[in-house]
Amino acid sequence: MRTVPADELLGLARRILEGAGAPADLAEVVARHLVDAHLAGHDSHGVLQIPNYLRQIRDGSLVPSARAVVRETKGATALVDARWGFGHPAARLATELACERAGQQGAAVVALVRTNHIGRLGEYATLAAGRGVAAFVTVGGAESDLVAPHGGARGALGTNPVCFGFPTREMPSFLVDFATSSIAGGKVLLARAKGEPVPEGTLLDRDGVPTTDPAAWLDGGGALTAFGGHKGSALAVMVALFAGVLTGWPVHNEGRPSWNALVVAIDASAFAPADGVVAQADAALARIKAVPPRPGSDEVLLPGEPEHRARQQRLREGIPVPETTWDELQLAAEELRVAT
Repeated sequence: MRTVPADELLGLARRILEGAGAPADLAEVVARHLVDAHLAGHDSHGVLQIPNYLRQIRDGSLVPSARAVVRETKGATALVDARWGFGHPAARLATELACERAGQQGAAVVALVRTNHIGRLGEYATLAAGRGVAAFVTVGGAESDLVAPHGGARGALGTNPVCFGFPTREMPSFLVDFATSSIAGGKVLLARAKGEPVPEGTLLDRDGVPTTDPAAWLDGGGALTAFGGHKGSALAVMVALFAGVLTGWPVHNEGRPSWNALVVAIDASAFAPADGVVAQADAALARIKAVPPRPGSDEVLLPGEPEHRARQQRLREGIPVPETTWDELQLAAEELRVAT
């Protein structure tokens, strides 16, 4: 494992993305998103994704120079078209548009279509919370075979993550962000990069038999499992309907895979004065935080606290990067003839 300062990793990621054809401003957005995922403690959504993006650029499924556009607005809704470019700047545009329209109307719903991987959803909910907006962000296609439904032997769902953010002032940013699969796909990639097994109960092989070998899913036609049995599976189906079917999967995506997303934004002042809402949120979180820990637990952790602590630590100490991932980045930089 190699430890890399955040600024150094940011610069390398940015240069590789520019070398692959991304304009400087888009490369900056994507690189910052990836490094920010590391700072939040979510290495599965960090720079190990870059080789995947480069493969997509080579096969034509990701257009590195494409810029997202607002295709349609109707009442409280809007449609953003990523035009098969990088999903991260497109999702930021969708979130910013949702916040703007929520500020004008109290609430807004924005769909994102024709998009590639949009990364860690927590960034978008945190962006909204910082603008005084409570947000729900979810992403998932209506057609995927990554995750097996409860009781199933093969995949029929996506990892279908859900994310919630809420504005606070005194307390650390409130953030709920998790995949409806028992393990995120990026964490399976990370386990293989580290040469480690995945936790028991998270993967099935091609025959529907539980396994801890990342290759059974990445190379062998297996499937992830849904978290929490039937409850996680039900949430995954909900995401497929809301982020896939409702956003017009077959209408907009031309039969191609897409990480369609839905951003639901509610202004903090929609139903009561915003200052009071934020103060009440702080008070509610403080009351929960003050609950004494049970035996075997050090403290009550609020959603968003682990990310807050990881950021403070990694800004001081640097970001851990598996040697295999670092080698892939160095090779990519060499092939694209950019400085390492």
